[in-house]
Amino acid sequence: MARLKVIAVDCSPLLAQEEKTQALYSKYLPSQEIKTLQRFRQFHDKARSALGRILLRQTLLEYTASPAATPRDFVIDAQPGQKPRLTNASICPTVSDFNIAHDGSWIVVGVTETGLIGVDVAQARLHGGESADDLATIFASELTTDEQQYLKYKSPNKLLDFYTIWAVKEAYVKATGEGILGGLTRINVVMENGCLVDTEVDGKRCPLAITTRAIDDGQYIIAVACDHASDIQVVPVCNLL
Repeated sequence: MARLKVIAVDCSPLLAQEEKTQALYSKYLPSQEIKTLQRFRQFHDKARSALGRILLRQTLLEYTASPAATPRDFVIDAQPGQKPRLTNASICPTVSDFNIAHDGSWIVVGVTETGLIGVDVAQARLHGGESADDLATIFASELTTDEQQYLKYKSPNKLLDFYTIWAVKEAYVKATGEGILGGLTRINVVMENGCLVDTEVDGKRCPLAITTRAIDDGQYIIAVACDHASDIQVVPVCNLL
């Protein structure tokens, strides 16, 4: 049976230890990827990107055809605006697609042996002086009429429901590789009483299965878009590194 794995990891212990985290870079990442991290000026931004790549490699080890493979053996090409891919795909011949997401202290990695996969994690927070009641208006250009009406008048938790809708849209466009420039209003996320009911794309049933999960006492929401429903595993970072 084809394998699908989605893991979510709270990396806050490593984000609080700069020296320890930087030591992981050379242990798990090839030199070329370490160089690409230099574009980040802030430690937390660099660490989140690096830890996402490291956790992906640790997950890919479960799929490799080479028993002697190490995390540094995976050559991952991640161009801006494009889906990451393995340039030496023969090292994991059964892997069809993979994806990474991070926000706040959480990192999510998804790997599948069939079809496409897109993952997103969003911290349910307000960024400025707005309230949860304002979100449907502020982001009206990216929300369908149904989504706006639900958030304004029916949602029992407007903040979490907004980020659920947003994460589902992000996961879908990350799976397809379309990106948000194609317009997020073509994706209609149907919610009822705080639960995801359905997802439509261009007026039709979404061709991918959508799974969501709230974590960290509802402070974060994870969304996964792939060929079939997925089990999102929350794994302690110490189990992986």
